[in-house]
Amino acid sequence: MDLELTPEQVNQIVRAARVLAPGFTEEQLQWLVNYQRRLADSGFCEAAWGLARLQQDRGITCAKALDACEELLQEKAQLETEVACLKQKLLAQQSANREAEGRYQQVIGATEQAKKELAEVKAEREREERLLAVFWEKAEREKKRIEQEVEEHQRQANVTEQEVATAGQLKTIVEGCGFGYSR
Repeated sequence: MDLELTPEQVNQIVRAARVLAPGFTEEQLQWLVNYQRRLADSGFCEAAWGLARLQQDRGITCAKALDACEELLQEKAQLETEVACLKQKLLAQQSANREAEGRYQQVIGATEQAKKELAEVKAEREREERLLAVFWEKAEREKKRIEQEVEEHQRQANVTEQEVATAGQLKTIVEGCGFGYSR
């Protein structure tokens, strides 16, 4: 919006402004008109309006607002630095988490492998125990068979255990006398 004022309008505005502000001049009015577009483009009016509202609504003066703005800018810079550090820490933690997940998966794999090996060992042990039990049963049967055969042979030979022991003693005595037994 381009505002073109006639010289008469400029004089009336200057007179009205002098009533409110006695030192107001035509040059100042011309300056205001020329810079109106620049002020609208730069957001100066919005900023001025915001400062006016701050002072009116909350009692914060322009100087305090500028100081607060400076503090906020410094705080923003610090927070941006902290955010950058936190992003680096986050990346490092994510990397550590991936490594831990990898190790965890390895442990799970090793555990599964150990479980399989344990199951194989248990199965082998059970098989060996069954074979051992079968062997002991055979050994007991064989022992009984041999005992029965010895008893049978002793009966057939009509020899008692006492006779066998007596024969052993006689053999020892005879050998002690110098008689040997040779086949």
